[in-house]
Amino acid sequence: MSLDEVFREECVILELQADVKQAALEEMVAHAVSSKLLPPARREQVLEILLEREARGSTAFGGGIAMPHARVPKLRRSCGVIARAPGGVDFRAVDGEDVHVLVMLV
Repeated sequence: MSLDEVFREECVILELQADVKQAALEEMVAHAVSSKLLPPARREQVLEILLEREARGSTAFGGGIAMPHARVPKLRRSCGVIARAPGGVDFRAVDGEDVHVLVMLV
């Protein structure tokens, strides 16, 4: 699967509304479901796995960027969502700065 198949045009959120990590992940997963990138029946499972991953350590690596990701058993294909958060999201980044670009990969 190529990157353009994972990150399609409908995978972009230009103005993420959330300002905290969990709400940002919820919004991105909801976008993936509404864009038919993820099956609705897997919504809660995907969110739970993303939150479990974040509990082990933030996926924000500084410079205003975070890459939340998760492996979901038996998911038929990968999907990604790119979001811009103009107001910033507290992702507990290593540099202490808010995140403004999120790249979710499932």
